[in-house]
Amino acid sequence: MWLNLALCDFIDPDLDLISITKSEGDMLRTMKRFKLGFIGALFVSWWFLYAYIISLVGSHRSKWSHSLVVGTIGRQVWFNIPIFFGVYIFINHSITIWGTPPFEEIGFRYLWMTSWLKPYLITQFVAWTIGDGIHLFKDKIIFKRLHKTMNIQEIK
Repeated sequence: MWLNLALCDFIDPDLDLISITKSEGDMLRTMKRFKLGFIGALFVSWWFLYAYIISLVGSHRSKWSHSLVVGTIGRQVWFNIPIFFGVYIFINHSITIWGTPPFEEIGFRYLWMTSWLKPYLITQFVAWTIGDGIHLFKDKIIFKRLHKTMNIQEIK
C-alpha cells in the first residue's frame, strides 16, 4: 500500500497532458539521482503514449482522465500493462529454460490465481484513488481561486 501511495507522486491525472508534467519531471529527477535515468525516460515515454491516446478520446480534464473511478482505473490498467506483460514473458520463458512448467497452470490464468495479484490491484486502486481525489480537490480549489482573482464567471 505504501509503495502505491508513494507512486501517487508520479502517477496523477495530469499525465493526460502531451508535455512533461510535474510528476514526469519528478520521476526523471528521482531516477537521475539514483543513476537510473533510463528508467525515468522509459516512464515518460510510456506515459506520453497514454497522453496521446487520451487526447484522441478527450482532452485534458476529460472524464477519461480526471474522473475519480474511470481515470484511476485507466491509469491503473496503463501502468500495469508492461508489468503483466513482463511477468507473462518471464513465466513462459522459464518453461523454455527449465523444460518443465514451474507452475500448475501457465499464462495469465495462473496470474489471476496467485496470492499477490488481488491485494496488489486492490491496494493500488485504493491508494491511487486517494491520490487522485487529493489532486482533483486541489485542482478545484486552485481554479476557484483563479476564477475569483480574475473575476471569471463559472460556466454551467
